[in-house]
Amino acid sequence: MIVLKTLDRPSALALLPLMFLLLLPSSQAQEAAKTLEWGDRANFNCAKSRGPDTKINYELELEEILANGRSVLIGEPFVADLRELVFVVKNISDRPFAFIQVDVHLREVKTPVQVPFVISGEDRPVSPGEKAELRVPVGKVYNWVKEAVSAQGMELSAIKRGSIEGFIAQKSGQPVGVCVTARDPRNEPPAR
Repeated sequence: MIVLKTLDRPSALALLPLMFLLLLPSSQAQEAAKTLEWGDRANFNCAKSRGPDTKINYELELEEILANGRSVLIGEPFVADLRELVFVVKNISDRPFAFIQVDVHLREVKTPVQVPFVISGEDRPVSPGEKAELRVPVGKVYNWVKEAVSAQGMELSAIKRGSIEGFIAQKSGQPVGVCVTARDPRNEPPAR
């Protein structure tokens, strides 16, 4: 036998706000699952540009990519805002780097948008053996990326793919592209 218990009026009124909150749609924009991939045109590991017997002088090592503090692999879906994406790199060269940048292109819009990830809040060089965290600068740069995507009729939160197109570093003089390897072989840049 099923027994139904009726709620007295004060108890029912107390539950009304809770039921109302459950029925409301979420006001936060839903982030689409995203993936990072290696760019088609970039030559990150320099293997093709050297002879087969030449030792490649790697200068940066991609330690890991973090999304909301969780390690993700190239090609693995993750849910995060660009502001929560961090590239952790290590200087494996013989000299300090004054500047390091990773360029990620958003190619789902008509005119691809370049998103720079740079060392944040550091004014000192990255010494040999030292790690650095690269992030998209919050504020003007992030707002520009968001506006550039929006101007092409798409919301930044709807972007699903990012293409890693370059690693740029500066030892002395002008910044140049560098040879990159990865600590985790599943994140190793392709030889092109």
